[in-house]
Amino acid sequence: MHLKAACPSGDDDHITFTSLARVSQVWEVDSRGDFIKVIDDCEDVYEFPGAGNVWRCVKCGEEAEVTEHEERV
Repeated sequence: MHLKAACPSGDDDHITFTSLARVSQVWEVDSRGDFIKVIDDCEDVYEFPGAGNVWRCVKCGEEAEVTEHEERV
Protein backbone atom coordinates (compact mmCIF):
# COMPACT_ATOMS: atom_id res chain seq x y z
CA MET A 1 0.00 0.00 0.00
CA HIS A 2 1.28 3.47 -0.89
CA LEU A 3 0.51 6.71 0.95
CA LYS A 4 -0.23 10.19 -0.36
CA ALA A 5 -0.37 13.22 1.93
CA ALA A 6 -1.95 16.51 0.90
CA CYS A 7 -1.92 19.83 2.74
CA PRO A 8 -5.44 21.25 3.17
CA SER A 9 -4.16 24.68 2.07
CA GLY A 10 -4.09 23.38 -1.51
CA ASP A 11 -0.82 25.25 -2.08
CA ASP A 12 1.33 23.36 -4.61
CA ASP A 13 4.59 24.02 -2.73
CA HIS A 14 3.30 22.50 0.54
CA ILE A 15 4.66 19.02 -0.20
CA THR A 16 6.72 18.04 2.86
CA PHE A 17 5.34 16.83 6.17
CA THR A 18 6.35 15.73 9.64
CA SER A 19 5.14 12.43 11.08
CA LEU A 20 6.28 9.88 13.63
CA ALA A 21 8.47 6.87 12.87
CA ARG A 22 9.76 4.30 15.34
CA VAL A 23 13.53 3.76 15.12
CA SER A 24 16.31 2.24 17.18
CA GLN A 25 19.44 4.17 18.09
CA VAL A 26 22.91 3.10 19.12
CA TRP A 27 23.95 4.88 22.30
CA GLU A 28 27.16 5.28 24.21
CA VAL A 29 26.34 4.49 27.84
CA ASP A 30 28.20 4.43 31.12
CA SER A 31 28.75 1.32 33.27
CA ARG A 32 25.17 1.63 34.68
CA GLY A 33 23.58 1.93 31.24
CA ASP A 34 22.92 5.66 31.60
CA PHE A 35 22.86 7.62 28.35
CA ILE A 36 25.95 9.59 27.34
CA LYS A 37 25.43 10.31 23.63
CA VAL A 38 23.91 8.98 20.41
CA ILE A 39 26.35 7.09 18.18
CA ASP A 40 23.90 6.17 15.38
CA ASP A 41 20.55 7.98 15.37
CA CYS A 42 18.83 5.44 13.08
CA GLU A 43 20.18 1.92 13.36
CA ASP A 44 16.90 0.36 12.23
CA VAL A 45 13.34 1.48 11.40
CA TYR A 46 10.63 -0.49 13.19
CA GLU A 47 7.62 1.49 12.02
CA PHE A 48 7.42 3.93 9.12
CA PRO A 49 4.94 6.83 9.13
CA GLY A 50 1.50 5.42 8.36
CA ALA A 51 -1.95 6.63 7.38
CA GLY A 52 -3.01 6.42 11.03
CA ASN A 53 -0.35 8.91 12.12
CA VAL A 54 -0.77 12.66 12.29
CA TRP A 55 1.08 14.27 9.36
CA ARG A 56 1.71 18.04 9.57
CA CYS A 57 2.68 20.32 6.72
CA VAL A 58 6.20 21.68 7.26
CA LYS A 59 5.33 25.05 5.67
CA CYS A 60 2.07 25.92 7.49
CA GLY A 61 1.63 23.35 10.28
CA GLU A 62 -1.82 22.22 9.15
CA GLU A 63 -2.75 18.57 9.57
CA ALA A 64 -2.57 16.82 6.22
CA GLU A 65 -5.06 14.43 4.71
CA VAL A 66 -3.35 11.06 4.14
CA THR A 67 -4.82 8.51 1.76
CA GLU A 68 -3.77 4.95 0.88
CA HIS A 69 -3.47 3.75 -2.72
CA GLU A 70 -2.73 0.42 -4.38
CA GLU A 71 -0.19 2.05 -6.70
CA ARG A 72 2.24 4.91 -6.09
CA VAL A 73 0.56 8.26 -6.89
